[in-house]
Amino acid sequence: MRRCFFTGMLVILIGFTASSQVDNRPFQFGIRLAPNIGWLSPDTKGYSGDGIQAGFSWGFVSDIAIDRNYYFNTGFDLNYLNGKLAFDTQLISDGDTTLGVMHRKYSMRYLEIPLMFKMKTNAFGLYRFWANIGFVAGINIKAKTSDNFVPKNGKVVNSEDDAFDDIATARLALRFGAGIDYLIDKSTFLFVGINYNNGLTNVLNGNNPLTHKSQRAIPSYLELSLGVMF
Repeated sequence: MRRCFFTGMLVILIGFTASSQVDNRPFQFGIRLAPNIGWLSPDTKGYSGDGIQAGFSWGFVSDIAIDRNYYFNTGFDLNYLNGKLAFDTQLISDGDTTLGVMHRKYSMRYLEIPLMFKMKTNAFGLYRFWANIGFVAGINIKAKTSDNFVPKNGKVVNSEDDAFDDIATARLALRFGAGIDYLIDKSTFLFVGINYNNGLTNVLNGNNPLTHKSQRAIPSYLELSLGVMF
């Protein structure tokens, strides 16, 4: 019993010692990897979301101190963002027009810059908690589509196409989340967090070939953010 008591006191003492040795630098730099699940929310009549799609992002992140426990969080990410839509359309091949339902997966790649406000707690032993909120601005650098066209009569048609011109050049989103840091030493720590990225702008260009309506859809996703700060 006495041995357990002293062991517990030693763990607490080590924890508080680590807490007191946290080095709150004015600037820290790190790397992160963030797998996500994303979806497209259409804003065009006759269009519907067609399930969630896996994606990921990776990049560099920095915390710039504003005041004690308050930071400006930025950096840049390469974001592989995917989504899928279903809609009625027509397919023209060799002069023949076929009506059917298109199941289209959009694979988009954006170079993004987060502009976030971040709040951190004081350290609790080797741990501290944080939350952030802000905006993410992105530029489209590559895109393609994977189509599964199901005609009313006939064979299913599968195809893949470059879709850079079909995707909007810029994307803006609201991002917020929370997480935890694990302190390795007084200035280096691992972090894990959950972020929700809520799209604010339409990412589709062009019109539906059948209805001639403007195509509109907004991507959003939920991500698990993992990384290390130095």
